Amino acid sequence: NHAKESQLMILLSGSNISFMEKEMKNRTSPLYKRKTFAMKIAPLAFKDAVAFLKGISLEGKASYLSLFGSHPYYLSFIDKRASFEDNLQELVYSKEGPLLDAPNDVLTSSVRESAFYNSILSAISKGYITIDAIAEYLEETAPKIGKYLDRLLKDAIVEKKVMFNSTRKTYYAIRDRFLDFWYRFIMDEESRIAI
Repeated sequence: NHAKESQLMILLSGSNISFMEKEMKNRTSPLYKRKTFAMKIAPLAFKDAVAFLKGISLEGKASYLSLFGSHPYYLSFIDKRASFEDNLQELVYSKEGPLLDAPNDVLTSSVRESAFYNSILSAISKGYITIDAIAEYLEETAPKIGKYLDRLLKDAIVEKKVMFNSTRKTYYAIRDRFLDFWYRFIMDEESRIAI
């Protein structure tokens, strides 16, 4: 009621791109037409990501950046006194591991709640990267896969790429390296990790 007369500034931050855009453009939302500035924050630049790993060997840095990419959220959990393998064990392969449940922290609630989105992401992580390959692997129709992929693209969870061979074929990849790792190596092992 008094925002115009005050010095109030609200910073709204979130990782769910489509949710944030929907809230800002929805006429019934209290945030509608109240945005004065918007900024999409990308993962860290390489040199900034490396700064998180100060004191770690070059091989260790390569291992961590290959697994986690340049996301500060993931990098912040690394215990620099422990080996890469020990960190992986503590962060991912233990039932108390803070990254064991990574998709719940990263994915939107609508994507997280749908087993079908998880199936598509799992298929992509296993190398089924074209719509036809994903559809065949999941025994679904290509139009249905395309519809779900559109949502994953909009939420910046997957990205569309073009193959470098002469076919110029489009394929899909999971943008977040750790999420790709999670779907490839953790998803099917969660119950064993819990035990």
